Amino acid sequence: MTSFKILIIEDLEDIRQLFELFLKKKGLETVSAANGIEGIEAAKNEKPDLALIDIRLPDINGFEVLRQIRDFNKTVKIFMLSGLYTEEQEQEALSAGATGFINKSEGIGAIVDKVALVLAS
Repeated sequence: MTSFKILIIEDLEDIRQLFELFLKKKGLETVSAANGIEGIEAAKNEKPDLALIDIRLPDINGFEVLRQIRDFNKTVKIFMLSGLYTEEQEQEALSAGATGFINKSEGIGAIVDKVALVLAS
């Protein structure tokens, strides 16, 4: 697989580190941010191929992060993440321009497999 850069915007450090570990095992480069403001800056500076954005962040919510990233990058693939899936969240994410919505309860391995599949297509 060609090397792709993945941006992880997640406030929980242990989850961020797990994503980084699993994604690096797939041969993917990772960049991470602990909050929305850092994530938006990283999206501008690092130009990732795909971003994983947690909906609940400590400073601004993930939907606002998504909207701001979409203002300057229309092509990056973006998956919204939530530990408490609702259909309303998924619809809001897709309406705001997300590529998809992932329930964290699927497990890190399944999420990373989805990311790899999207990047390979």
